[in-house]
Amino acid sequence: MTRKTIKIDLDVFKAITSARINLDEDENDVLRRLLNIKPNENVPAHIVTEISDPSNGSVVKDGLPWTDKGISVPHGSKLKFSQNGVEYFAYVDNGMIVVGNSREKHLTPAAQKAAGVLGKSFGDNGWRKWLAQFPNEEQWRHLGDMRATNRSKK
Repeated sequence: MTRKTIKIDLDVFKAITSARINLDEDENDVLRRLLNIKPNENVPAHIVTEISDPSNGSVVKDGLPWTDKGISVPHGSKLKFSQNGVEYFAYVDNGMIVVGNSREKHLTPAAQKAAGVLGKSFGDNGWRKWLAQFPNEEQWRHLGDMRATNRSKK
């Protein structure tokens, strides 16, 4: 079966991402499940998505990367972490981490918002939690490992 690129706005992308049951379920799997389409086991788990500007429908391909402590994560990257068996998702949009309707500059507040623990003891540094999937890549990178590698190069 051939894969196709579809243009979706940011709200649809967020809804698909938040509907994931687990980290192994990709966007195509989510849509198949929600649309009651039988899973196709012969298709690799991958789909290309583009983030669109909801105000005018144009595709937003360019934007600022999120940067902190010498680490740069490209615009459009997906972010995720798991805590107590629950998976949380975010994405990078024009230099910010977007969690729901919130835009955060730093990893720990973004993780707190995602997990719904604002004002409570979170007990962990956001660098230890988040993984990033860069646009057009399938692998997930641990941001804490990227930071440690960056430190060792100095």
